Amino acid sequence: MIRRLSAAAATVAVLCLLTPPGHAAAHAGLDVSVPLANSVLEDSPPVILLDFDESIDLSLASIQLFDSQEAVIAVGEPRQVTDDSTVQVSVPPLSDGTFVIVWRVASEDGHVVDGAFSFQVGTASQADAGDLIERVSGGASASGAVGWAYGVARFLALLGMLVVVGAAIFGVAGSVDGVLRSTTWVLRGALIALVVGTVGSIGLYGAKAVAGNVGDAFSPEVWGKVVDTHVVRMLLIRLAFAVVLGVL
Repeated sequence: MIRRLSAAAATVAVLCLLTPPGHAAAHAGLDVSVPLANSVLEDSPPVILLDFDESIDLSLASIQLFDSQEAVIAVGEPRQVTDDSTVQVSVPPLSDGTFVIVWRVASEDGHVVDGAFSFQVGTASQADAGDLIERVSGGASASGAVGWAYGVARFLALLGMLVVVGAAIFGVAGSVDGVLRSTTWVLRGALIALVVGTVGSIGLYGAKAVAGNVGDAFSPEVWGKVVDTHVVRMLLIRLAFAVVLGVL
């Protein structure tokens, strides 16, 4: 029985290792934009286009446009135009003045990145672009508590996964059946950590993606936004197999 459970654990361990316990160090960076940052335009731009150096998840892309009075200007829905590394929104006619674009995207490896820059229509505006950017870009990132909790959730999942992997390796080797019997509570604790950490990672990734707070990790609406992303699909696969092993 121990050997069969260990073989199941080995299978789950391999599948867990194939799903992302965290994210790679690289993430999407903004290559070029239309309009360009700090540019002065004669006429109102018909669109805002952001081109990144790697693929992004369109479903989580957010582009906001602010005028010099910090009012939000309604823009079109984000869409991809040339390839999956670009995102574009339509822009209504703008009067002369200074404007700030605040953007947030998620790269396919799961990193959520954001930024802001200004541009000007006409030459009459005297607005301080740097001060305007600072005032309107506060909502581009999730709260600091989300980042801290996300790190804890990822650590729990990684710790649980390492214990499960270790148990699987020794169990399949067949040399420590007695040890496995006497430390069943450790394996159970590891499975709980793996499940809790993975569920927490999904919810908190959603909170990061919408620039929310810790409470947004429990929001069905937020889960709905991220459930079809590559990162969350892989985490759900890990969660499913961890639950199956727990039942066994």
